[in-house]
Amino acid sequence: VAGLLCAVASLQRAAAAREDVELFQWSSMAFPQAAPGGPRSFTIENDRFMKDGEPFLIRSGSIHYSRIPRAYWRDRLERVRALGLNTITTLVFWNFHEEKEGVVDFDGQRDLKAWLELAHELELLVILRPGPYVCAEWDMGGFPAWLLQKENIKLRTYNEPYMAAVRAWFSHLWPILRPQLYSNGGPIVLVQIENEYGSYGNVVANPDDARYMYALYDMLAENLGTEVLYSTIDGGEDGAKTKLVVESGSPWKGNA
Repeated sequence: VAGLLCAVASLQRAAAAREDVELFQWSSMAFPQAAPGGPRSFTIENDRFMKDGEPFLIRSGSIHYSRIPRAYWRDRLERVRALGLNTITTLVFWNFHEEKEGVVDFDGQRDLKAWLELAHELELLVILRPGPYVCAEWDMGGFPAWLLQKENIKLRTYNEPYMAAVRAWFSHLWPILRPQLYSNGGPIVLVQIENEYGSYGNVVANPDDARYMYALYDMLAENLGTEVLYSTIDGGEDGAKTKLVVESGSPWKGNA
């Protein structure tokens, strides 16, 4: 994939001050080259993050707007800042916004734009995890139940009924996300592709799984551009399983 330097992100979880905040560190991020001369840039050079041309250390915590009453959003993000973090990871649960097919809700508690704008106001960067599958111990990993009613559907692989639903869902996200990219003045510096795919699919043994991951990246790059970083992530397994999971989860190897 042109312009993409891709590797698997590693995740280290630590104890958090609250149940809705998990501390972790990201490494080996997948990224495209930022456009030269841009006034705002977030890139990777020599295995380190660079924010506007200066080295930057991500101190990030995962916090989910869908699990926090909106009246407490500011309080929780201020607590994140008080912990010394400069970045949050935000998951977008598909079934939280589209419980019924074609009826998409981004109002009130579900106002993703407002959440991102609040993070920006509080000077927090955002690592966005739009899925379409996100896990997070959430019902069906964020998939809406109506997907299961579609004839001949197979989830989390290249299957036309599934991909058509993903494309339709993502089309509602693009207008919200584009203005929130760091290069456009917003807080989003990185977008994760799928989630821990090596624990489910196998891009080595199944061509449709590899095609699925490439298709997701193509959708993201086409609609969000190549001035934002992209990553995959896989969880560590016991012993020899780790290498297998990593190889199965991402079709991009090293800096390819």
